[in-house]
Amino acid sequence: MNKRADEFFVSSADKAEQEKISAALDALGGVQYWYYDDKYIEITREGCDKGSALEAICRHLGVNIENTMAFGDGDNDLFFLEKAGVAVAMENAFPSVKAKADIIAKSNNDNGVCEMIEELL
Repeated sequence: MNKRADEFFVSSADKAEQEKISAALDALGGVQYWYYDDKYIEITREGCDKGSALEAICRHLGVNIENTMAFGDGDNDLFFLEKAGVAVAMENAFPSVKAKADIIAKSNNDNGVCEMIEELL
């Protein structure tokens, strides 16, 4: 049986260990990865990300991607936000995410997503 994972997570708060992991992943090639919460590393196959998923869903449903809205708070959301028609960063998002956003919403801990959907729709 041939099995393969499309995504996996590693947890390490040790900065030296994170540097070793990054170097190993860079040398491996064909993968992409993001850090968040100072200890989690999300690793996926290259091209297997939220942005690609949004494109595939839009194609499947016949929806113009310009008519979509994406919400994000971590670096793993960057491809997603870049592809969507409207990019919304949460107030508690990483600075890199806020820099890509069209709109900054309240924190996801303060119902920011719900409020933004209600306001825009």
